[in-house]
Amino acid sequence: MSTNTRGSNVKITSDERPYLGAYVDKFVSEKVQHWSKELKLMSAIGTTQPHAAFAPLTHDMTSKGSFLFRTVPHVREQVQD
Repeated sequence: MSTNTRGSNVKITSDERPYLGAYVDKFVSEKVQHWSKELKLMSAIGTTQPHAAFAPLTHDMTSKGSFLFRTVPHVREQVQD
């Protein structure tokens, strides 16, 4: 089933399609690299200031990760690599 929206070239479909292919792979890879750098920095800070490292981990990084896992299909396989 598909529907065209009025006055635009946007086509909404319920057919199963690939999820933006290579762009998503690159996006996920960049996110994981960035999070890895953040975790290393927080690990270094955590040796002397554990609460200062724990707070951003629980409040910021977990929500970023859970959003990515909910919105991008098959992302778990990419993150484990």
